[in-house]
Amino acid sequence: MKIGFVGCGKMTEAIVQGLCTSSDTQFLSHLEVVLSPRSKERSTALALQFRACQVADSNQQVVDTCDWVVLGVLPQHAEQILPTITFKAGQTIVSLLPRGLVDVRPLVAPATEVVSAIPLPPVARHLGPTAIFPPHKEVEALFARISLPVPVNDIVHLRTLQCATALLAPYYGLLDSVATWMQLQGVDQATASKYIGALFHANTVDALKVDGDGYRELCEESVTVGGLNEQVLRELRDTGAYQHWTQALDHVFERLTPKNESS
Repeated sequence: MKIGFVGCGKMTEAIVQGLCTSSDTQFLSHLEVVLSPRSKERSTALALQFRACQVADSNQQVVDTCDWVVLGVLPQHAEQILPTITFKAGQTIVSLLPRGLVDVRPLVAPATEVVSAIPLPPVARHLGPTAIFPPHKEVEALFARISLPVPVNDIVHLRTLQCATALLAPYYGLLDSVATWMQLQGVDQATASKYIGALFHANTVDALKVDGDGYRELCEESVTVGGLNEQVLRELRDTGAYQHWTQALDHVFERLTPKNESS
């Protein structure tokens, strides 16, 4: 498989690291990665780290030599960079851009097989989900090597899933708040961080097994009548704490969804 990347930012770096550390030796033996010369320091470092990687002389060379092309340019640079590149009919284009395909397709014509994907940085370690629209078996198979592919049939559903990615920093903010509180009680930072990391890691593993009633069931299983979890859960609900999270998601959804957006 020969796959090219136009743009070499942090997300491209994570995808390449994930692909190049696959445990499938047969896949690795046929993998060729052609990197954009943009972000020269990052692309050169990847080429030095992984035998499968090479740095192209230009973005046009990336597109000329690959049947699969991943668009990893910054959103604000897309309309400046992509029109300067001549794409080919028959190419598979994977767009990491946070915009509808109706806006991307004219920029990569005559290529018509265009798919949106929203991976996250942990794909470098083969972790996390990748939302994909529209469903595409080959693109899903590619991202299954580095993540959990989650295909959706509707652009609105893609945007809905994307909203959850805005909770990463707030999640770490929660952990930081708990760690800071522990330090105020006299626990040193290293001990607090070690404990909190292990605690929430265990909870995250359980979250992957959710089915049936979803997280509501896990929530109920974690509560003992008259217990500490019941106390904190009740206090947070009574003060409307969880409503702030859903209100923030509403605002992200509004920002991500142009009024005229379509697939």
